[in-house]
Amino acid sequence: MAITSVDEIWSGRRGAVDDSFKREYERKFRIIADSTNEDAITVTAAMAAEGILMWGPYMAPNGSFDLFARCNQIEAEQSSDSPFIWEGRASYSSDAKPPDDIDPKTGGQNSQEENPLLRPPTISISTGTERKAAIVDRDGNKLVNSVGDQFDPPIEIDEPYMVLSISRNVLAINNFAMAWYIGTVNDSPFFGYPAEHVRLMSWSASSHYENNVFFWDEHFEFHAKGETLFTPAAAGAKPIDYGWGFVLLDQGFNELDANNLPKLMRDQDGQPYSHTILLNGAGAKLAAGQPPVYLLYYAHKKKDFSVFNLPTPNVPVTKKIPTPKNNNFQLPLW
Repeated sequence: MAITSVDEIWSGRRGAVDDSFKREYERKFRIIADSTNEDAITVTAAMAAEGILMWGPYMAPNGSFDLFARCNQIEAEQSSDSPFIWEGRASYSSDAKPPDDIDPKTGGQNSQEENPLLRPPTISISTGTERKAAIVDRDGNKLVNSVGDQFDPPIEIDEPYMVLSISRNVLAINNFAMAWYIGTVNDSPFFGYPAEHVRLMSWSASSHYENNVFFWDEHFEFHAKGETLFTPAAAGAKPIDYGWGFVLLDQGFNELDANNLPKLMRDQDGQPYSHTILLNGAGAKLAAGQPPVYLLYYAHKKKDFSVFNLPTPNVPVTKKIPTPKNNNFQLPLW
């Protein structure tokens, strides 16, 4: 059994205002079920899932709203035309007064867990940008002028990245151990990102005392990158997904000789090249018509971020947080 759709309909919608500026509104919905066994409880729950909440503010489909008119009645009635169709109604009034434990902004419960250690973590996601030198275009072609020379200074572009901020209340912290994690990248999937795509950029903690409980407000900030380099089309060429790694175009003035020693490359006139020459990834000059070769490097140390026991959008926290006895380097401490 399931509700398959909840759609607002135009027939029966109404609104009114009197000389005391009291406002009333009514919205109507058609709810479709896949079973005749659905009832008013599941139907009104489906309406709530679409944002039709008791004590919630009036929000019209076109984006207009009246934040002071609150929903004070939600009804569901089975249609006489079909047992699979329900008609829903939501009534709003500016005279409706939510109970004291209802948040007037959202219509949700306004109560807060008294024990700060039992409150859920707070997760926020935003974006940032950084300037970086562009060595290739979007197709992986080397950025050069009309004679093949690289631009000096190189072209700079803005590159966005994701910022993941997580705050939580904990009984104890280990700032000495955290020093080993600042600036490191994930060694396994984290927050939906592959290994080496998320870096712990900052960590902070502040002490608090509330409701006879001493605790620390701990804050993590991660920067996540989904850097991908698309190389020019060629046999076997694949996009390079490198995250917090960095790629360098394989080029230079030297190539390896028969003894595997560097040798200055020269043009057809025997003169040293005045600009860098593309290499093939094995120390030799790149053959004509072949796509550029990129060298992938990682500079940041890898760490296991699962020791933090942080929540993710789809994975709830299940571990209990033990109390560290002293500030040592033994992990995990979370």
